[in-house]
Amino acid sequence: MEKFISLVTIESIGVIAFRLFLFYGIVYLSSKIIVGLIVNGIKRNKKISQERSETLSSLIADLFRYIFTIIILIGTLIIFGLNTQSLVTFLSAITVVLGIAGKELIMDIINGIFNIYEGYYDVGDYIKVETYEGHVVACGIKSTTIITVNNETIILPNSFVKQIINYTKNDYISFFEFNVSYDVEISEIDKIINDKFLPIVSENKNILEVEYKGVQKLSESGITLRIQLTCVASERFEIKRMLNREIFKLLKKENIEIPYNQLTVHSK
Repeated sequence: MEKFISLVTIESIGVIAFRLFLFYGIVYLSSKIIVGLIVNGIKRNKKISQERSETLSSLIADLFRYIFTIIILIGTLIIFGLNTQSLVTFLSAITVVLGIAGKELIMDIINGIFNIYEGYYDVGDYIKVETYEGHVVACGIKSTTIITVNNETIILPNSFVKQIINYTKNDYISFFEFNVSYDVEISEIDKIINDKFLPIVSENKNILEVEYKGVQKLSESGITLRIQLTCVASERFEIKRMLNREIFKLLKKENIEIPYNQLTVHSK
């Protein structure tokens, strides 16, 4: 009798293991085929930009990952013999728990869908959210991943992504200011900037437009001059370093004094 029970138990475990293996295999292959067909269909659509295509593909892959995880969970319970009434009770309990404890998760999913649907940003865009700034590398249904200029990977819950600055949607306008001495003739410095400095600046591939604005203000130590740039937002810090370097070299070459703050001490 004991041998029979052991045999039945072993056979039952074997059957369950085979069913689980078969079920998981079917779900896995189905997910790959369905997601692959949808993603390929999106990428073949010429009306959709490459950035938008990458964004939708990322979202769909993430969405189906959650869907098939739920299917696997339910299927596993059924294979183990959970009846329909018990299954409904179990799912109801899970729903209640998620409703109470998973408010942030629900908000993440809702915000993720709206962000993608409204087209606030796509994969490849350069965005700023609160103090975080970088290129979007993944848009999921629950979170958005960006890589900063310091090569840091930041994973932001979609409920956190509310106020967004998308630098990719429009060209970025920046201002570069520097001081020259009051002893310099304005007409002389204007000619040097227009004839020698602006051509150097225009050679940078990340600078789209450049315009010399002239005198911005009269500061305590010198005359402040301004240049307006239209550039790639993600490269603006490197561009500023380049401008500082080139203006220093040019002014030094032209023997134009670069003023600095001085402290005069009087003694009795």
